Amino acid sequence: MSRSIPWVLSEIVAPALQQVLPDDPMARLQLIRCRSPYAGRDATPDAIQVEIDVSGEGFVYTAYDPLTFSTADDARERLVSELADFVAESRFGWGQLRA
Repeated sequence: MSRSIPWVLSEIVAPALQQVLPDDPMARLQLIRCRSPYAGRDATPDAIQVEIDVSGEGFVYTAYDPLTFSTADDARERLVSELADFVAESRFGWGQLRA
């Protein structure tokens, strides 16, 4: 089942961003419909990729992929984990999320 970009933004991306980047240091957020990396070349683009630029550092992640999607909660938690790694390894958040 394909989901809309507004659904992915409200159910997965926005809550994950609020949790990991509560001070909103983002310069750019873009959601793009793309082909699943697990689908063939001729497949319909029905995955949704999030691209974020924070202080000149880029983050790209497939936030929704119908071939691997289970629940919105699961997708959100995976995005939170990836964002936390991104922030911990970035120059702007160095040490911010390190234990």
